[in-house]
Amino acid sequence: MLENYTKTNNEDSALVTRIFDNTRRESQIKDRDDFLGLIEVPDSYDGPRLQFPLTFTDIHILLQAFKQQQILHAHYVLEVLFEARKVLKQMPNFSHVKTFPAKEITICGDLHGKLDDLMLIFYKNGLPSENNPYVFNGDFVDRGNNSMEILMILLVCFLVYPSDLHLNRGNHEDFMMNLRYGFTKEILQKYKLHGRKILQVLEEVYTWLPIGTIIDNEILVIHGGISESTDLNTLHQ
Repeated sequence: MLENYTKTNNEDSALVTRIFDNTRRESQIKDRDDFLGLIEVPDSYDGPRLQFPLTFTDIHILLQAFKQQQILHAHYVLEVLFEARKVLKQMPNFSHVKTFPAKEITICGDLHGKLDDLMLIFYKNGLPSENNPYVFNGDFVDRGNNSMEILMILLVCFLVYPSDLHLNRGNHEDFMMNLRYGFTKEILQKYKLHGRKILQVLEEVYTWLPIGTIIDNEILVIHGGISESTDLNTLHQ
């Protein structure tokens, strides 16, 4: 895929090569302090500012900022990614969810970087909360123009409500797919100075996303396909 990409996008070939070479060379530099300590948020920055640990207020701040087409500073992007990685590492391959007559769960399919779609879902169905749980079933990014905004909203909501917002990994939560279908280019355009650092950490966050969600021990929500020989016990491991 990389070979095909560089052949059909000659103007980007040098950039693609540099991303991969640097990613390999700096793969060991994934410590939070190594990244965040070198990225300061200047006083002139007028975009959204997140406070950690995150709360519902940060979700609201982020949504309002993205409605106004503001860009979240790279420092906060990396903080969200590192926090998400820390929480995801503690999670099993499958999230187990129970529903009740008074507590249903909303399952959403591919968003693919379409911010308007996510805003419409939240407008009609309400924001994620303890009483309004969601499953987002993969393919958050690529194709659309606002994949970063989608990813940040979902991860911030996840960090505020880790037991009530569930993120399944799709086939586009993958570095090579992002290279082919647009998310890598979006990141490098929006974060010219720190895009490569974001890509490095993001690649690792992907690997810790749950494979799927099991609801009431009866319903399997998974982005990929299943077969007659699918063994959930194996997948849990």
